[in-house]
Amino acid sequence: MRTNQLTPHWILLLALSFAACVDPTTDPKFPTPVNAASHRWFPLTAGTTHEFGKVVDVDGAITCESCHRATADSFKAVKCDQCHKHTERITQRLHLGIPSSFNIDTSAVSDPDLKAELRGANCLSCHPTGEKRAFSHTLITGECSECHAAGNAFAALPKANFTHPDVGAADCGGCHVTSTWQGAGLAPSDVSDPSRDLSVTGLMPTFTATSITRVTALQQTLPMPMNHLSMSVDAGVLSNCGVCHVDAATGTFFPGQLHWSLSDIGQPQPARCAECHTRTQPQGFVGPTATNPARTPATGEMRHDAVAWMNGAPTATKVVTEDCAVCHRPPDENGLTTWEASQIDGGPARFHASLTAGGKAQPTSCTDCHANSRPVLLLTSSNATLRAGMTFDHQSGNALAADCTTCHTSTATWVGGSFHAGSPTPATCLPCHASERPTNTTGWTSTTYQQSPFDYGTNTAGVTHGAGEDCAVCHSTTTQTWVGGHFPHGAGTVATSTCIACHLSQRPTAAVPAVAPFTTMPFDHSVNGTGDCRACHQETVRVGAYVRATPIPGSDWTGGREYPGDVLATSQTQFVALTAYTLTRSPTSFVTGITSQSLNLYNAMLHTSAAVPAQVFPGPANAPVSTSCWHCHTHTAGTTTVTSYADGKFHSALTNYTLNPTGTPGSSPLTQPTSCKDCHEQMRPNVIVEKSASPLQPMDHSATFTAAINIGGQNVTGVAQLDCVTCHKTTPGTAWNDGKFHANIGAAVPSNCVNCHYPLSIVAAADVTSSPATVFAMKHRSPSLSTLQKCETCHTTALAAGATTPIAATLWKTGNYHGHVTPTQPTACLECHSNSEPAAATQGTVVYALTQGGTATNGA
Repeated sequence: MRTNQLTPHWILLLALSFAACVDPTTDPKFPTPVNAASHRWFPLTAGTTHEFGKVVDVDGAITCESCHRATADSFKAVKCDQCHKHTERITQRLHLGIPSSFNIDTSAVSDPDLKAELRGANCLSCHPTGEKRAFSHTLITGECSECHAAGNAFAALPKANFTHPDVGAADCGGCHVTSTWQGAGLAPSDVSDPSRDLSVTGLMPTFTATSITRVTALQQTLPMPMNHLSMSVDAGVLSNCGVCHVDAATGTFFPGQLHWSLSDIGQPQPARCAECHTRTQPQGFVGPTATNPARTPATGEMRHDAVAWMNGAPTATKVVTEDCAVCHRPPDENGLTTWEASQIDGGPARFHASLTAGGKAQPTSCTDCHANSRPVLLLTSSNATLRAGMTFDHQSGNALAADCTTCHTSTATWVGGSFHAGSPTPATCLPCHASERPTNTTGWTSTTYQQSPFDYGTNTAGVTHGAGEDCAVCHSTTTQTWVGGHFPHGAGTVATSTCIACHLSQRPTAAVPAVAPFTTMPFDHSVNGTGDCRACHQETVRVGAYVRATPIPGSDWTGGREYPGDVLATSQTQFVALTAYTLTRSPTSFVTGITSQSLNLYNAMLHTSAAVPAQVFPGPANAPVSTSCWHCHTHTAGTTTVTSYADGKFHSALTNYTLNPTGTPGSSPLTQPTSCKDCHEQMRPNVIVEKSASPLQPMDHSATFTAAINIGGQNVTGVAQLDCVTCHKTTPGTAWNDGKFHANIGAAVPSNCVNCHYPLSIVAAADVTSSPATVFAMKHRSPSLSTLQKCETCHTTALAAGATTPIAATLWKTGNYHGHVTPTQPTACLECHSNSEPAAATQGTVVYALTQGGTATNGA
């Protein structure tokens, strides 16, 4: 039995306490009894929570015994759980935030009375006057239903006029954010049934610039999530868990079935899918392999994760922004419809057609999805809807730099693309229109072309329309029509070197009456005038015009002179035919592409050149020495009588020189000239040409040097100032294929290797692969090189090697890209290192040298 050691002070208090339970009318020993009004330790007055005599639901009216056990030794011992009953677990949870010194653990006490009184002491420590205290859910993160489930101590919901659906034994925290209780916003907003996951293989593209060079398979498991906050599902359905969860009443919510359940109760399917299925969207190309058109490399047509491109690079702007339901039909009542079903007709889902059917805007960027849709074959009238003679290469620099929408308005068929719609004023026409040059005048729309002496078709010498010049030289690219072409005669054009390229058909076929100073015979062009018109008809060249109906003085081929003298005379049968290349550049001078054209470089003769030896000199322009002409021109054997001035041979005349026509040819050969420019300057190509069509030996005769330098006694700043003989030494008058540039320019340093050698960098042989091949494959056309612009940045020994081994296979070895890139390394690696990715997961090893030395646990 417990005993209490009471001090006199407590004896007095005890007596006063007992007085509260004694009827003062029958026991006069207590003149001032304790009653509700005088109970100063705990408010019991009317209106308080513990009003004396108030009837409560638990034990009826509140009396002294409600808090004080009648058999207790002291009124100090109080009990609270007579009315405030909680399980031990709930009591502990309610006081998780109370300091441990005030939270007495009674779980080990077996005496129920003592347990109750100990709990009462706990209660009074925080509630000395019985007032309510604000409750904090600190440290309570789950199992809310212990307190808040229907029938439990704190089951009341704060939301007016709302009856919570019966969720059985399920816990509130499974659906609600316990800090706000707003909405069922936790797991049910993004949970899924693994048995309904989709397994999809997406093909992830690897880009080199704007081209897809390869694809890598990515196996993906796509969930079918459920968002219980979806606005696309009727709120009444979502508030009744049993619609989709057949065992919800028992607290079992897995698995659930939304779409079939909606069909069962006659509810429509959701109008939007993305509220639940954002995570269902696959990555990479998916779907059946595209065949119309076929893709290189092969992939499906759809890429849900595509982004827009700008200025040749991807951005973060997504292309596929519409809801899934725009393209995909939702599941049917039998659950047989899959994601492949089109919203339009139930057939295969189609992106662009669905956007049109749904009144949605088409994307403005195609590259991320269609970079591998570009044709790899040259398009012609036989394999595309192009007119005869026209071609288009989607792999050219101009096409690769632009997005598909630049040219194509229809991405459904790609038919009707217009390059000029996106590039109305291209710098060159040849890449597409070279084969469209007319060969005759059939179908011409101009009614006045007959008045202009121009060979509109291929002339009798085989020279094509326009003499191989780019169409843009004569035709305006802004009108996008060939009508109204006009050749600008003048310096820097083909007119400075030849007329017969365009005017051969104007050559007379009959003898022309003699003109002064040649009055002894009529002039027969077929015998004596087969060279270029400009040699004799300088007045026509000077005016640069010819209008047959209203001739301008001197512009109708009249006034020609028989001896060209101080004017270049060009042969129509002696020429060099070659393919020349022109570089196209960006505003920063980075080479973006190359175009080609056909050139005929005609041999010429300046009769008054100082390079002509005195022994064969034909005299000044105004006083020809007719007795010298036989050395180079066809003549009657043994005489000086010339029978034809066509196709004279100068260099061979020097080799075969003899003093008189009866001598032995070559008995007294003359030295070949040491200067070529007087006669052959017009043969210098102003673009890139290749020696014997070899990309290893390209040459730009307009190349410049880094500084002025003396070469062969001349101070020059570029190749154009050099005499041909500087590089071409071995075969004068025979061929020009003996040129050696680097070996003959001494200490001169070309200003930029790219100007000549770009054609070498774009051939397949230039994309060298390292050994082992898994390290890199160098791509010289990578945009990452745009900051370099010079071959010598990486190929530091190439220039020195060029002088001794100009065509050696090792000329460009060894290049070092990363070792010479400044100031920063490239931000993209895949162009060159797509083959560096390991086929399987690998693990690297790093060894760290500890500056303070090793320890017993980490070694060195």
